[in-house]
Amino acid sequence: MNDFHRFELEGWNRVSISYHDSFGRLTEQLVPVLLQSINAKAGQCLLDVACGGGALVRQAREQGIDAWGADFSYSMLSAASRRTGLNYFVAANAQQLPFQDQSFHALTCNFGILHFPDALRFIGEAHRVLKPSGTLAFTAWCPPQQSLFFQLINDALELHADPAVALPPGPPMHQWAERDYVSEQLQYAGFGEIHLAEFQAQVRAASAEQIIQPIMQGSVRAHGLIAAQNVTIQEKIWQAIVEGSRRYQGDDGVSIPMAALVVVAKKM
Repeated sequence: MNDFHRFELEGWNRVSISYHDSFGRLTEQLVPVLLQSINAKAGQCLLDVACGGGALVRQAREQGIDAWGADFSYSMLSAASRRTGLNYFVAANAQQLPFQDQSFHALTCNFGILHFPDALRFIGEAHRVLKPSGTLAFTAWCPPQQSLFFQLINDALELHADPAVALPPGPPMHQWAERDYVSEQLQYAGFGEIHLAEFQAQVRAASAEQIIQPIMQGSVRAHGLIAAQNVTIQEKIWQAIVEGSRRYQGDDGVSIPMAALVVVAKKM
């Protein structure tokens, strides 16, 4: 386990209880999109990798799909089981899945690919455990120019953060939203019929002051970078994010656009 993997594991253990009611409200907006994209039938086997709070597994099972969730955080798996009332969750490293070849009709990953130390190994594992013509579907956040909540965070960090403070080195945050890169890597791994589509999600809060809750209670990288600053700088960063979000205030609260790339491919 390298430093980045350890950092991610500690981060997800920290937010396992609070994730569902914070950042999870954002990522769950893509769950129906992923389920529709795989076109799985009742009785077919589905694996959701980096399953988090288990929302996709729960919704898939409500449709009669034989869905299982996998995550490397035991704390997150426990939270998922408690929240959904299901026991279809297993501990697993996305880069070395503990399943036999050709086990699943479909495999999903809702924003997990951003957090894997070696996402290409995950893509290879997905191809291995999928049945012939099986479907892979995953999501990735688009760059800050399209994901304006990230732009708010980046602007606040650039203005106030100590540049000497750094996280363990990891893969580029938005690499898997680069269409040419995604298509090239999937084709190389043995996938075809690749479809890429952008989906517009929204970060929502009742007020500008509450917009920081998803970061504090449900993020790993952004929270980790802010928490590593001294207390005075942290306060300045949080306040800058709050003030920046006021431009998105409406009658029903704050709503900030977040663009995601939805990737769907067939095992060839």
